[in-house]
Amino acid sequence: MTGRGFLDTIEDRSPLYVLLLGNTESAKIPGISAAGASPELTDYTPAADAEFLLHGECRCIDGVPVTPDGIPTPAVISCAALSLLDAPVLLADAGLGPEPEAPVLNLGGSPGGDVREPKPVPDARGLFDRGAALGRELSRSDTYLVVAESIAGGTTTAQGVLTALGHDATVSSSLPDNPLELKREAVREGLDASGLAPGDASGLEAAEDMGDPVLPAVAGIAGGADCPVLLAGGTQMGAAAALLRATGDTRDLAIGTTRWIVEDGSSDAEELAAETGSELLNSELSFETSRYPGLRAYEDGAVREGVGAGGLSLLAEQRFGAEPLLDEVEAVYESLVDT
Repeated sequence: MTGRGFLDTIEDRSPLYVLLLGNTESAKIPGISAAGASPELTDYTPAADAEFLLHGECRCIDGVPVTPDGIPTPAVISCAALSLLDAPVLLADAGLGPEPEAPVLNLGGSPGGDVREPKPVPDARGLFDRGAALGRELSRSDTYLVVAESIAGGTTTAQGVLTALGHDATVSSSLPDNPLELKREAVREGLDASGLAPGDASGLEAAEDMGDPVLPAVAGIAGGADCPVLLAGGTQMGAAAALLRATGDTRDLAIGTTRWIVEDGSSDAEELAAETGSELLNSELSFETSRYPGLRAYEDGAVREGVGAGGLSLLAEQRFGAEPLLDEVEAVYESLVDT
């Protein structure tokens, strides 16, 4: 698919949402991630997100994944948008610890190690190749793919991949105050452990030495698909795009994210899109007028993105408008606070 903007290419197609699930020990570095009420609970965040999308409730934990301050998972937004779009959901295990109580396609990966240690993803090539095979299989004449992720600690490993490939762009965070120096220190330790300097890695070596299992799987699906693909997410999807470009792939790429990511002054989503030759699109979803403090907190920089929230809300806005989407998000959130 070349020469057309992403939204033009999907006019007569139906979406298929693919959520890549994984774990990384990097999420347990103190202060790195808000994708869980505590570092230990981050292990359950991907499984809980998957259960929430399919069942409307989490079964591996009580309630839904929240930040330490009680802000709910962006899966609330994704669930609302998916309901409006009436899109099918495919869950794919790129390297999970706790498994969700839900049907999951297994890509044969294992949970990622700590980015500060050598080779946290030794099977990065296998995950990429199996992702490419899945992308080819899911491609249909009337389909486009919306590829998303749920992996706590994923912005830190994304920073690792970007740095190993020689990109200077910084990643976003699920925390209001992006702990960039913590991430940079973890990346420096990881580069030293792998005997690399910034820019030394080539191709999938960057994921093997500095990444997580989700990133090569996402890159593989995008590279293998013979249909339009929207990478639904923020700077993690920018890292997946960089990884795909590092393999020599020049296909058109589109990244769909939230307004909160684009407006985040601590990260470089627009620069990263430009460096990887990707079209960057964002939803205009706002919670400024929401009656729920947990949702209004997104306007203060909490969470910002995840579980494909930006790409899915963009697509829902395009088809149904901003107000119906906000109403649906509040309805989903209301079902949580009332239980």
